[in-house]
Amino acid sequence: MPAQGPEVVVVGSYIQDQAMRMANLPAPGVTQIGSELTLGCGGKGFNQAVASQRQGVPSLFVGAVGNDSQAQDMRAFAENERLLVALESIAGVPTGVAQIQVAQESGQNQIAVYLGANDKLSQKHIDQQTASISTADILVVQLEANLDAVRRALEVARHSGVTTVLNPAPINNALTPEILDLVDILIPNESEFSFLASKLFGKTLEGEYWNEKREDLLALCHECNIPSIVLTLGEFGSFVVHNRGASAFDNRAGNAKTQYTILDERDTYRVERCQVDAVDTTGAGDAFCGGFAAAFVRHRGDFYRAIERANVVAGLAVTQHGTAPAMPSKEAVDRFLAS
Repeated sequence: MPAQGPEVVVVGSYIQDQAMRMANLPAPGVTQIGSELTLGCGGKGFNQAVASQRQGVPSLFVGAVGNDSQAQDMRAFAENERLLVALESIAGVPTGVAQIQVAQESGQNQIAVYLGANDKLSQKHIDQQTASISTADILVVQLEANLDAVRRALEVARHSGVTTVLNPAPINNALTPEILDLVDILIPNESEFSFLASKLFGKTLEGEYWNEKREDLLALCHECNIPSIVLTLGEFGSFVVHNRGASAFDNRAGNAKTQYTILDERDTYRVERCQVDAVDTTGAGDAFCGGFAAAFVRHRGDFYRAIERANVVAGLAVTQHGTAPAMPSKEAVDRFLAS
């Protein structure tokens, strides 16, 4: 195991993946025969932790599992990755499961998730990890685990001056403004940001809104009152917006004000996607988030360099099948950037 403490802590979900590949995704009411079935380790939180660890940054995954064979598989995978884990075992509740269908031609996917033990992750278990969270450089959370526990993790990090990252996935109607108030860096995809716009501000975003209504998008990002937002757009790359006037930076946030510093020359810009041939887009967003967290630590908060590296981590991940097993190594990312 790593000799030093974790620099990246990921609090979130572990999901056992059941991935089936087929020619095209089935239409509603249509039964389609798959060509290949793969069982593997996944879940947004675990994928992000593996992505970070494979970039050579000591990482810790905090989550909940059942007392079953799926949990044993996860522990074995984590040990092989030299990834630290702090797991809450939930009696009588199975480990989470995802059913994934992947189209062979396009690499697109559709996913159904049963949260299982993830939904039982407790605040008590988070409090038991306070030492690790409070001494890390960055905390990453998502919305695929119990949100009370997610919020508690953000509180611990914020009060310790640890940079906080929220990937608001999957779309979860239980997300509250109070959780967003504890976030330094928000990383949604286009659908998740549309959901936030509707839920928080009653605004509807349709089509390629990031191209068609750029000024409205900028205004909405500032209205979110979060220091930094990275809108990931798949094949269209990513869109970065910094809000240097976010209330998290000033005394109105009281004891919970952030110590995060925006190290970026520009307030808004686009970054093109990594040019690769995708075979499976499942887990691309997780690869981006984990890659970003690791690069943010390695490059001492240099935002653009972290985005640049995260794009490559995500790009290389989609050239492989699966989720956690598809996360690329630091060496693979270095070779790509050097080419």
